[in-house]
Amino acid sequence: MQRWKFLFACLFIPIAYVVAGVLTIIADKPLHEDGHNCPPDSPGKAYKLGTASLCLMGAALAITNGMFKCPRIRSKSDSARPSTSMKVAWITFLLFWGITLTAAILIGAAISTDYPKSKICSVTDLHLPSIGGALCFTDAVVSTIYVISSSMLNTEE
Repeated sequence: MQRWKFLFACLFIPIAYVVAGVLTIIADKPLHEDGHNCPPDSPGKAYKLGTASLCLMGAALAITNGMFKCPRIRSKSDSARPSTSMKVAWITFLLFWGITLTAAILIGAAISTDYPKSKICSVTDLHLPSIGGALCFTDAVVSTIYVISSSMLNTEE
């Protein structure tokens, strides 16, 4: 069962982040077309693609955190130094969350301009969806490293 869980995580999670990144980069194009008005009359293509991207990122995040436990911090009374896999698991865990939150904020800020009740129109020139999509690709790599290091950590204990 552990092998299937690991295989599922190593395949699904990076694929979900790559698809989310592609959707986000595709969502950037409608925001920069000549006929794009801000705020639009109805939710546009960028809003729908960005929302799908955020849903994929949320599903991948939930699966990653649900299947693999967060590395434990050892107490100061424990004289043994943390293992390399413990250090890698912690670093990738923090990077994983930081990149995911940053990408979600950038994507959310960008797609909010393509919603009818939006009050923000000044961020459309910044290409935030492209930056968020690139962060999704980076998150695919970091989340895979986190899954591998967390699995190694679980086998050590």
